[in-house]
Amino acid sequence: MQTPEEAIVDTKKLHQALSLVSESFAEAGVPWIADSIDSMINQELELALQFLCSNLHEFGCPVPRLAYELIEQVGHNCVGTEWARSLGLETDTWEMLMPQVQS
Repeated sequence: MQTPEEAIVDTKKLHQALSLVSESFAEAGVPWIADSIDSMINQELELALQFLCSNLHEFGCPVPRLAYELIEQVGHNCVGTEWARSLGLETDTWEMLMPQVQS
Protein backbone atom coordinates (compact mmCIF):
# COMPACT_ATOMS: atom_id res chain seq x y z
CA MET A 1 0.00 0.00 0.00
CA GLN A 2 1.36 3.38 -1.00
CA THR A 3 1.65 6.21 1.46
CA PRO A 4 -0.06 9.47 0.48
CA GLU A 5 3.37 10.99 -0.17
CA GLU A 6 4.33 8.15 -2.54
CA ALA A 7 1.02 8.52 -4.36
CA ILE A 8 1.71 12.23 -4.88
CA VAL A 9 5.16 11.47 -6.31
CA ASP A 10 3.69 8.83 -8.64
CA THR A 11 0.95 11.22 -9.74
CA LYS A 12 3.58 13.81 -10.65
CA LYS A 13 5.62 11.18 -12.53
CA LEU A 14 2.61 10.06 -14.54
CA HIS A 15 1.73 13.68 -15.37
CA GLN A 16 5.31 14.16 -16.59
CA ALA A 17 5.16 10.98 -18.69
CA LEU A 18 1.86 12.11 -20.18
CA SER A 19 3.29 15.49 -21.12
CA LEU A 20 6.14 13.71 -22.92
CA VAL A 21 3.75 11.59 -25.02
CA SER A 22 0.92 14.09 -25.58
CA GLU A 23 2.33 15.12 -28.94
CA SER A 24 2.35 11.48 -30.04
CA PHE A 25 -1.39 11.26 -29.37
CA ALA A 26 -1.95 14.47 -31.35
CA GLU A 27 0.07 13.11 -34.27
CA ALA A 28 -1.99 9.90 -34.14
CA GLY A 29 -5.12 12.03 -34.50
CA VAL A 30 -6.41 11.37 -31.00
CA PRO A 31 -5.36 14.39 -28.91
CA TRP A 32 -8.42 13.98 -26.64
CA ILE A 33 -6.87 10.84 -25.13
CA ALA A 34 -4.21 12.89 -23.36
CA ASP A 35 -6.92 15.13 -21.87
CA SER A 36 -8.90 12.09 -20.71
CA ILE A 37 -5.86 10.57 -19.02
CA ASP A 38 -4.90 13.88 -17.46
CA SER A 39 -8.33 14.22 -15.88
CA MET A 40 -8.19 10.74 -14.31
CA ILE A 41 -4.60 10.74 -12.97
CA ASN A 42 -5.45 12.52 -9.71
CA GLN A 43 -8.45 10.31 -8.94
CA GLU A 44 -7.54 6.89 -10.32
CA LEU A 45 -3.78 6.57 -10.82
CA GLU A 46 -3.84 2.85 -11.66
CA LEU A 47 -6.66 3.27 -14.17
CA ALA A 48 -4.89 6.24 -15.76
CA LEU A 49 -1.70 4.19 -16.07
CA GLN A 50 -3.55 1.31 -17.71
CA PHE A 51 -5.43 3.65 -20.07
CA LEU A 52 -2.21 5.46 -21.00
CA CYS A 53 -0.32 2.27 -21.78
CA SER A 54 -3.13 0.61 -23.71
CA ASN A 55 -3.72 3.68 -25.88
CA LEU A 56 -0.03 4.26 -26.58
CA HIS A 57 0.14 0.63 -27.68
CA GLU A 58 -3.11 0.66 -29.68
CA PHE A 59 -2.17 3.75 -31.67
CA GLY A 60 1.49 2.77 -32.06
CA CYS A 61 2.66 6.05 -30.57
CA PRO A 62 6.39 6.53 -30.11
CA VAL A 63 7.34 6.62 -26.43
CA PRO A 64 10.36 8.67 -25.34
CA ARG A 65 12.69 6.67 -23.09
CA LEU A 66 12.16 9.02 -20.14
CA ALA A 67 8.38 8.65 -20.45
CA TYR A 68 8.74 4.86 -20.45
CA GLU A 69 11.00 4.96 -17.39
CA LEU A 70 8.46 7.11 -15.53
CA ILE A 71 5.59 4.83 -16.54
CA GLU A 72 7.60 1.81 -15.42
CA GLN A 73 8.40 3.37 -12.02
CA VAL A 74 4.76 4.26 -11.39
CA GLY A 75 3.68 0.82 -12.57
CA HIS A 76 6.01 -1.00 -10.22
CA ASN A 77 4.69 1.11 -7.34
CA CYS A 78 1.06 0.38 -8.28
CA VAL A 79 1.27 -3.34 -8.98
CA GLY A 80 0.03 -5.30 -6.01
CA THR A 81 -2.53 -2.78 -4.80
CA GLU A 82 -6.05 -4.12 -4.53
CA TRP A 83 -7.31 -1.74 -7.22
CA ALA A 84 -4.47 -2.68 -9.58
CA ARG A 85 -5.26 -6.38 -9.10
CA SER A 86 -8.92 -5.76 -9.90
CA LEU A 87 -7.86 -3.99 -13.12
CA GLY A 88 -5.46 -6.79 -14.05
CA LEU A 89 -2.57 -4.31 -13.90
CA GLU A 90 0.66 -6.27 -14.27
CA THR A 91 4.14 -5.53 -15.60
CA ASP A 92 3.05 -6.51 -19.12
CA THR A 93 0.78 -3.43 -19.05
CA TRP A 94 3.81 -1.22 -19.74
CA GLU A 95 6.30 -3.81 -21.04
CA MET A 96 4.23 -4.10 -24.24
CA LEU A 97 5.45 -0.56 -25.03
CA MET A 98 9.12 -1.58 -25.25
CA PRO A 99 9.14 -1.83 -29.09
CA GLN A 100 7.83 1.73 -29.23
CA VAL A 101 10.46 3.26 -26.94
CA GLN A 102 12.64 5.86 -28.63
CA SER A 103 16.15 6.74 -27.48
